[in-house]
Amino acid sequence: MKLAVQHELLSYLSGAKFELEYEGKKITFDTSKITFVALGAFNDLRERKIKENEKTTQNVGFITGNREEKKDRRYTITQKDYVDAGLQRELIGRFSLLTSTQALTPDKLEQILNESEISPLRSLHKLCKLPKFNVELKCSPEMVAEIAQLAYNDGFGARSLQTILNNLKNVVLGQILSGQLSELEITNELLNKSRDIAVRSY
Repeated sequence: MKLAVQHELLSYLSGAKFELEYEGKKITFDTSKITFVALGAFNDLRERKIKENEKTTQNVGFITGNREEKKDRRYTITQKDYVDAGLQRELIGRFSLLTSTQALTPDKLEQILNESEISPLRSLHKLCKLPKFNVELKCSPEMVAEIAQLAYNDGFGARSLQTILNNLKNVVLGQILSGQLSELEITNELLNKSRDIAVRSY
């Protein structure tokens, strides 16, 4: 975020009053009555903090004397980490509560595909089942798991699911719209083709 934009936000976060014109009337907008929630995606911060905070636990047995090392993937993100990432100290200081989320696992991404109301796979199902198309979409549990794994490897969280399904839809949309298909099965071949086209299109 540019420094000028961050500086502009400080006044709003501090609880200032602003004179605005709305439908020909001047009104006073008091930001002290607003609860501000800020979200950000710091792609490399999580893994960097995990590496910094990795510890090893050593179990010493009197019988075997074996050592067992375990990686500790817990991490803590502080105000300084956000400052190091480019945010102004004054801006971060305006927020009294900071929290972070855990990365989505392949299992969680698979759950989103199967259960979420806004799942891109469900959206494709709905498109195919429209009366004017009436295409039966088949996607085996193995293929759902494959899509989830690809999204996990891409590293953009749930948004990767949307990207993968959109690329796939671009490959078959013409056939769906023209009525050439009565059945569509998502296979590795189709998935690879859609990703290959997406890569070559850049």
